[in-house]
Amino acid sequence: MLSCHDLNARYGVAHVLFDVSLELRAGRVLSLLGRNGAGKSTLLKTLMGLLPAHSGTVAFEGRRIDGLPPWHVARLGLGYVPEERRIFVDLSVQDNIEVGERAGSPWTRERLYGIFPALREFRKRPAGLLSGGQQQMLTVARTLAGGPAVLLIDEPTEGLAPVMVQTLESVMAQLKREGQTMLVAAQDLRFALSIADDICVMNLGRVVHACSGDDARADAARLRQLFTL
Repeated sequence: MLSCHDLNARYGVAHVLFDVSLELRAGRVLSLLGRNGAGKSTLLKTLMGLLPAHSGTVAFEGRRIDGLPPWHVARLGLGYVPEERRIFVDLSVQDNIEVGERAGSPWTRERLYGIFPALREFRKRPAGLLSGGQQQMLTVARTLAGGPAVLLIDEPTEGLAPVMVQTLESVMAQLKREGQTMLVAAQDLRFALSIADDICVMNLGRVVHACSGDDARADAARLRQLFTL
């Protein structure tokens, strides 16, 4: 459904992605693992068109999308949830969701409130008054409101209290059951393994390991070793 092949990217003269290849299949969750600075966020931005690919290809549903502007990539069906969240703090929760809504999206407001009940409860509250975990859920909900076929989520558990991580894990599991295709960048190994159908581990801008989620869960110690490369 979404793939890249021999993808390279640069920030100015700095080479930051090196021949990255991966494939995300429809209805599956691919957890992209790695420490800070491994290249996970850079890869998501390059897939989304926020950072131009220097070489290599990105394809979505059989069509090359490298070189397209981010708004075009979004309209084709990719939704991006940035680590920084970027909610509209002065708007209400409901207004934030409305900003992301797109006609014909299967993710109606009522359906989103069913998955994110806290957002229903606080729908009239300014988004800036939500907790960090609630803001993270709002960002996911706002992106889903646009009806993306694929959701790219960058470090969803970063800075969250353990209880909010568990809540977000339950939400992600429900989205998975709903058939939402997701690419999730994370350095929280336990969280990543809990939702993954497939695993890719990145280090220094390269994919250093790829396997099924089942194989990763059976040998989590191996993944922990890869984090120290």
